[in-house]
Amino acid sequence: MNYEAPMRRFYIGIHGRRFYVHAYPQELRDRVIDAWLRDEPVTDIACRLEVSRSWAHKVIRRFQEDGNRCSAQMGGHRRSRVADMQQEISEWIRAVPNLTLAQMCERLAMQGVQLTPPALYQQLKKWGFRYKKKLFTLPNKAALTFRKHVGS
Repeated sequence: MNYEAPMRRFYIGIHGRRFYVHAYPQELRDRVIDAWLRDEPVTDIACRLEVSRSWAHKVIRRFQEDGNRCSAQMGGHRRSRVADMQQEISEWIRAVPNLTLAQMCERLAMQGVQLTPPALYQQLKKWGFRYKKKLFTLPNKAALTFRKHVGS
């Protein structure tokens, strides 16, 4: 069987290491699994197909665990830990308009949700809350509180 290794796109990072931009082709995954099913040693498979031994082990382990020959999803949307708490957090802000990010994070921590103030701020921005609260404001100045953004 005449197998030619596929062209791989990669860039060279620090210390000369190669970082691959795309997942290996499905055909290569199938070849690794088929060779392993024929009882070939993983080291020989990796050497012959010009892939790393650890990658070949990962492909085989994934196949053994759930019978999946495909690559795992790379990247994607990460859901916020407080995505389902919009109503509750909005009520906090309505009840205490001068609530700071740190205080909201403390309340969330009491409910078992660990979140940093910058992450909470990003979620509040997505929900339409536009102004950060300053912890200390002069009595004669209007305090910047979280307000729901209405229109532009």
